[in-house]
Amino acid sequence: MSGGADEEFMVLRAAVVACCLRPHLSLSIGVAVSKPAGFPDHPHRGFETLTYMLEGAFTHQDFVGHKGIIRTWDVQWITTERGIVHLEMPAGDGVHKGL
Repeated sequence: MSGGADEEFMVLRAAVVACCLRPHLSLSIGVAVSKPAGFPDHPHRGFETLTYMLEGAFTHQDFVGHKGIIRTWDVQWITTERGIVHLEMPAGDGVHKGL
């Protein structure tokens, strides 16, 4: 994750993992993200991601050209399958909160 001087971000992560247990379940809660913080290009592979915006908005884009904005109360679901590289960045000023 970005480590900019103006970044305020806290991640609460809970994971349920057991030897040889699939699927892996992880919950990350982003509490406060503001510009210039965000999540520049990063990879995911072999799992599903779900983003639920509580406040503010995020732009998102992947390496094959899909892009858009998720706003307050929007949900974004990504199936990564063999792999994806994408980014998520705050859209506009202020604090952006999501799950």
